[in-house]
Amino acid sequence: PEMMVARMTNTQSSCGEQMDSLSDMVSFGAAPGLVAYVWVLKDIGRWGWIAAFVYCACAALRLARFNVNTGVVDKRYFQGLPSPAAAALVAGFIWLATELELDRAVLVWPMFALTLYAGLTMVTNVPFYSFKDLSLKKSVPFAAIVLVALGIAVINIHPPTVLFGLFVIYGLSGYAMYFWRKSKGRPTSVISTSTDEPDEREDVVEERIAVHRRVDADGQRDRPREDDRRDRDHDGQQQPVTDDVRDRPTPLHRHAEVALQHQRHPLHVLDGD
Repeated sequence: PEMMVARMTNTQSSCGEQMDSLSDMVSFGAAPGLVAYVWVLKDIGRWGWIAAFVYCACAALRLARFNVNTGVVDKRYFQGLPSPAAAALVAGFIWLATELELDRAVLVWPMFALTLYAGLTMVTNVPFYSFKDLSLKKSVPFAAIVLVALGIAVINIHPPTVLFGLFVIYGLSGYAMYFWRKSKGRPTSVISTSTDEPDEREDVVEERIAVHRRVDADGQRDRPREDDRRDRDHDGQQQPVTDDVRDRPTPLHRHAEVALQHQRHPLHVLDGD
């Protein structure tokens, strides 16, 4: 949220970016791993703190890679599971189990597997949709407002279950997109040579289309001039002659050769005709 406010007020800085990453590390890296360990992972001893440590380390690596690759990653996708979504998976599982009053003894290894999954998925190259190409500045359709109202109503039915289900769907969506792209032969990497925002790229594409249309229109206007020039060239104006055209015999040359032979050997030429 603080980065959003900084962008809106145009007060972002390099120091603020690093502070934001540090706060994300504490909120989405250290806190979920520590809560998961204290809640149930401590019951399996060494394996528990290994899972919590892997999660925290992967969250730190994920945030560091995000800061480094900001200019080369396609803004429409995250490179790996974003740290807030990973924290939502871990915290959502704990919230749901607490609300349903499930036995912690049977949740030790599911918590272990989920913690490792969330941590390792953060450092993969699997693309996750970022929703950054959705512009709130444009007019919102009425159907979208109705869907938002229905979504809020569905979440209020049982927030822990619904929200955790949404977190799981998003946590698996990246792998679904990865294998779908791979099956279609499309590139699976989100590394892009363009550093423009999605809206800026669309503007560039539209500008290029307009330029091509203007060039085509100019070509249509210049085509009659080219036809007239071609006609004048055929009427007797000199054209640039290349080597292959210069060496190629023309009808005029053949007629001149026959006339020369007729002057030298008139009877022979008439017999040959």
